[in-house]
Amino acid sequence: MHEESKLKKTLMHTALVFTSIAFASSALAGYTGFKTMAIGDPITAVTAVNDGMEKYDWRTDNDQDFRGTPKLGEGFLGLPAIGPYDYAIYYQKLSSFGGPLVEYKNSSPSTVKQAKADFRAWVEKATKALGVKPELTEYNKDNNEPFFECVTSNLCGSYSANYHIGDREVSLWLMRGDEGSSVVGSLRVGMSNIK
Repeated sequence: MHEESKLKKTLMHTALVFTSIAFASSALAGYTGFKTMAIGDPITAVTAVNDGMEKYDWRTDNDQDFRGTPKLGEGFLGLPAIGPYDYAIYYQKLSSFGGPLVEYKNSSPSTVKQAKADFRAWVEKATKALGVKPELTEYNKDNNEPFFECVTSNLCGSYSANYHIGDREVSLWLMRGDEGSSVVGSLRVGMSNIK
């Protein structure tokens, strides 16, 4: 009788440990670096965590793009957003989004050097916070092409880190700025579905 009771306690303890490990790993696996924003959120939830959401493009009534600045604490890793994020909404649900972490006003050699250093620093910070090793790409094939233009085209170059977290992908990447803007390039973060 004593052995049977001891065996039951051991089995219950083992089950409890495995349940705790499974819960902890699924909780960690679900952390994307964003406090409340997630793919599949209804547009009302996205609007609630942003200041000044506005529609700037739509292909159909069910496929629209919005721009808004995440409220304090809602940006990547809880840091304040330095500029507006772009949100792709499909059938009233968030399908992908992204925004700037750092912006660059020129493409001088010293700025390009700083952009590469910023990229590596953010990859290190994100890797530590997310607990996932990224797929990392760093290349610039054509030094005659302006750096931020080049890394925006995969045929020319790419500075990107992609973190796979469940069915989500969190990405960091360097790219050119918007046309007509005083920003020549930026380091951006975003999230999308990988299914």
